Amino acid sequence: MFEHGVMKTACTNKRDALQAYFNRHPSPGPELTTAMHLHLVAKTFVEMYQQREEADYDYSTNWTRTDVVLEITWVWLFWNHGPEGV
Repeated sequence: MFEHGVMKTACTNKRDALQAYFNRHPSPGPELTTAMHLHLVAKTFVEMYQQREEADYDYSTNWTRTDVVLEITWVWLFWNHGPEGV
């Protein structure tokens, strides 16, 4: 079974490790490009997880239909077209 909390922890760790890698100013190339794409995936998962938690458990936040549709569209575009499609 997919454990969202475990995945969030893995993505948080990877996002932070990649940020440390970027802070060392690596040379341009395929490794950097791949790292940038992976960083965006990990960062996006963490953000979406936090928003899902907020939507499920924080009743002080009001989500409009437009807010939800925009978030879903953004994730769909990224998933189908990569960072260049967003």
